[in-house]
Amino acid sequence: MRIGICGLGKLGLPLAVAIERKGHTVFGYEISKSLRTKVLKTTEACEDGKGDYSHVVEQSNLQFADSIEELVAESDIIFIAVQTPSHARYEGTNKVWGMDRKDYDYSYLENAVRSISDAIEAGGVDKVISIVCTVLPGTCRNRIKPLLGLHSKLVYNPFTVAMGTVVRDFYSQEFYIIGLDDPWAHQMIVEFYESINKAKVYVTGLENAELIKVLYNTFITTKICFANTVMEFCHKTPGANCDQVMGALKIATRRLISPEYLDGGMVDAGPCHPKDLRSLWYMAEQTGLSFDLFDTLVLSVEKQTEWLASLIKEESSELPVILLGKAFKENINIDTGSAAYLLLECLGDINVEVKEHFDPYIDGADVKDILAEPACFVLCTKHKIFHDLKFPAGSVVIDVFRWLPKQPGVRYVRVGIGPSPVNV
Repeated sequence: MRIGICGLGKLGLPLAVAIERKGHTVFGYEISKSLRTKVLKTTEACEDGKGDYSHVVEQSNLQFADSIEELVAESDIIFIAVQTPSHARYEGTNKVWGMDRKDYDYSYLENAVRSISDAIEAGGVDKVISIVCTVLPGTCRNRIKPLLGLHSKLVYNPFTVAMGTVVRDFYSQEFYIIGLDDPWAHQMIVEFYESINKAKVYVTGLENAELIKVLYNTFITTKICFANTVMEFCHKTPGANCDQVMGALKIATRRLISPEYLDGGMVDAGPCHPKDLRSLWYMAEQTGLSFDLFDTLVLSVEKQTEWLASLIKEESSELPVILLGKAFKENINIDTGSAAYLLLECLGDINVEVKEHFDPYIDGADVKDILAEPACFVLCTKHKIFHDLKFPAGSVVIDVFRWLPKQPGVRYVRVGIGPSPVNV
């Protein structure tokens, strides 16, 4: 394929090199010639990170366009890899707690998109614009799409690569993120990635793709914060060794280092987890941790449940509220530490009366007894028996797990699925 790269900085130039090495014809464009000269001297070049780019580019067939118009004319897919900076204080080298929170600066991206789209429209031929810059959800739909002409087909395609190892990471990505806006562009970009490696191409909506990128990075931050909390705990605990503690947790690849517990739903529950968290919450205070991560987790659990209670109040439409499930997890009769009871307390705090709280495994009653009249049914536990319930017409079903099949005459609130986006 013929590929264009707009923006030859710390991401764009190694990306251009990586794509060209896979046999594609690649044209690069950088508005700042001094930046290109600077980046050519970086140490990343090959998969092993040795050498510099000047040497690699000399040995490659990478070509440099003198203008946006030339870049567009020579390319079928144009990747935009310009910067979306924030204020310098937000790059991690300064304290920001208590300061105003800021979005990225999208001016460079908007200028690039506008120029590229104008050049595409002048040529009158459909071309793919693939944005790889990091943006917040809603940016592509509300700020980028209005800049596009008829022949400019958008894909949001951020990378899970790290600066300094872009070439290596690009070749070995676990998955490629595609924010889909146009079917033809989707087909083109999937065909392109089939030439790079066999990683899964994860296709989703624009907003989902935008979220995946920033949450991917922040998930790493969360892991590091957790590990550093363990490090401080161990430093202040006689006989403890953080490498040995974390060494054991790293072995737990079924629950901890795995996809387990990564689906939105009720808060963590059961006979063990809540009391363990609250015990560590106590220990953190006794130990004098510099930052009490466990205090934040306790607060998160309670605030998330309070939010769910307020959602139930808002969506119940004055119907009687019935909670489905007391057990702390599906298909068992143990309710110790159940998140449903925490929800019940939070509903009481905002004066929502629960008509019935039912669990067939604990109460032993017939599930049909709760289905006589329309109500606001809240799924708290994913018992199999609940999956095929026939709710009375006029009911509202609040499905925290997005699991129950829809039925005519019943309004479903699938918690975690936002409303349809509106173009601005």
